[in-house]
Amino acid sequence: MALSQLTLPGSIRLYLMLGWRNLWRRPRRSLLTLFAIVLGLLLFILTRGIQMGTYEKIIEKAVRTNTGYVQIHKAGYRENHSFEYMIGDASAIEAMLEKEPAVAAFTRRITSEALIASDKSTTGTAVIGVDASREFEITTLKTRMKEGQLPSLQGDIMVGERMAKNLKVGLGDELILIGSGADGSLGADRYYLKGIFATGVADFDSSIAMIGIDDADRLFSMNGGITEIVIHLNDFNAADEVSDKLRSLLAGSGMEVHSWKELLPEMVQMITLDNIGGLVMLWFFFIIVIAVILNTILIATLERVKEFGIMMSLGLRPSQLFALIMSEAVVLVLTGTLIGLALSWAIGGYLEQHPFGLGESVSKQMEEQGLSPLIYTRITAGLLLSWGGAIFFTSMLAAVYPALKVSRLSPLKAMHPGRGEL
Repeated sequence: MALSQLTLPGSIRLYLMLGWRNLWRRPRRSLLTLFAIVLGLLLFILTRGIQMGTYEKIIEKAVRTNTGYVQIHKAGYRENHSFEYMIGDASAIEAMLEKEPAVAAFTRRITSEALIASDKSTTGTAVIGVDASREFEITTLKTRMKEGQLPSLQGDIMVGERMAKNLKVGLGDELILIGSGADGSLGADRYYLKGIFATGVADFDSSIAMIGIDDADRLFSMNGGITEIVIHLNDFNAADEVSDKLRSLLAGSGMEVHSWKELLPEMVQMITLDNIGGLVMLWFFFIIVIAVILNTILIATLERVKEFGIMMSLGLRPSQLFALIMSEAVVLVLTGTLIGLALSWAIGGYLEQHPFGLGESVSKQMEEQGLSPLIYTRITAGLLLSWGGAIFFTSMLAAVYPALKVSRLSPLKAMHPGRGEL
């Protein structure tokens, strides 16, 4: 049966079979191209996966240290930080949050500023009044305890390691808090140091004191009011979606809802800039990989010009020759892409379950800076498909040039390439 008499599926099947057979006539060159594709995909996907995993851990540490994924305040509080904008009764909001499946946990807080004094030193501090039964479902401070225990009784206070050093205090020592109350009065009370935490974040460890929410209510004369509700989610990627939903549910109530992206704008900016830099570097390497693939396909095609000339002289039309060359490229690039994706998925999946360190000294420095000493990887279907698709389609575009160049030659020039320009 003539090629022109085949159905479209039959023609495609035939071209792919011929393409596969032709590839292994020169296995060294085909394997070189496969290696470039596979290595390129591994480089792009694993590098990007490490970036994504690192960002997730940075975000998780920041939100689990203090802010939570979402916060609710009375409108105007974040701009003014005044008790004038406190939430008087949070029971209706809490009842609503109990019904939200995306919400894993939530807690009340009272946040203000005060003077904190020991018998040796005095400094300013941010005071956070917490409900101990709920707070430590949201934050990871219980895993960051340097000494002592979490505050659980009236009169307990917990401070960061740097603040404890600045105040020259240890467990059991007396501390005094002095702050302005919601009614304009001056509040003061005595506390005993129950615990010292160390997050590795210098600003946090030197400027935060935590007491029970009932103690904070008395100190700041809140009469049952609070400054914020902090929310932990089952999935941090849902923060924007949950924030939008809560804004809709709380519309007209005088409340504001903020996701972690609004609460931590400096961190968002840092991640955005690092992400852009990483993508620029990857696209630079992407261009190099595509250039290698183009060069390999071009050389492999031009080496066979005489062979193609004979085929055209025997009746093969230019369009059929073009299809034959492209079928070889499809088989080669698709094979390399599938192998690269499979290896990336396997290696990336292993690294997700087994994060690695960068050596003892580097890991120690990272811990001191409040960063995870381990490198985490995050491989998603979207990551695999995006880079796999980019490699495949760009490589196919690269194959169009040599295929067009050869298919437009006359049989005479193709069989005697020295007589004319290729």
